[in-house]
Amino acid sequence: MTGKKGGFELLTPEQCGISSLALLELFNGLEENVHHVHTFSLSRCGIPIVEASRKPYSLNCKMNLLSVGKSLVSMAIGILEAENRLRIDDLVLDYFRDKLPAEYDLRLEKLRIRHLLIMAASSCARSTPFVTLEPGRDWAEFYLSLPMPDEAGHSFEYDTGASYMLSRIVTILTGKSALVFLKERVFNRLGITDIEWLTDAAGVSVGGWGLYMCPHDLIKLGQLWSDYGRWDGEQLVPE
Repeated sequence: MTGKKGGFELLTPEQCGISSLALLELFNGLEENVHHVHTFSLSRCGIPIVEASRKPYSLNCKMNLLSVGKSLVSMAIGILEAENRLRIDDLVLDYFRDKLPAEYDLRLEKLRIRHLLIMAASSCARSTPFVTLEPGRDWAEFYLSLPMPDEAGHSFEYDTGASYMLSRIVTILTGKSALVFLKERVFNRLGITDIEWLTDAAGVSVGGWGLYMCPHDLIKLGQLWSDYGRWDGEQLVPE
């Protein structure tokens, strides 16, 4: 097996503190109750223990990870905040004043980055798939054209569009897509090279979906977060 650096001696699950019987019961349960498992990866303390895939998928097959992208956009925002390039209490309209329609919901004036991060910004209506928009329609303009059901920060409602707006802020501040920014700051350091993220017509990573990664790379991100942003002794992401 290979790990973050160099090679690992092939270990049994028990040597890593994991019961082989429990793993067998888990796999049997997946076979009986979950019918669309493509791949499975398990590691402990950075040591890979089990990897498996179901045909026609393979361990090196990039998977559509859907809303995992939301966590990656949040990570990019956290890095920028730690570098004092933004504050999570910044007003969203400070970045998008030029995208406002002539008439808009005045409650947007109180919308902050914090509200986008915790999905207390708007409503499910703002999660309408942007790909259905007519070609050339600016996604930020569309997001800001929708009415808000309540004051910003008042309640949680799942909002994929909020993650797109966060991704757009990353691009405004860095001049790069969220994917390129995170490649430079995180992914390359983790050895994650086979990754794709859909973009809008302007090249902005869509943020809340459209992310494709291999399962064994996703588990590296899980380890990074479990270790409070540290990787091989280096603080890649602020704790």
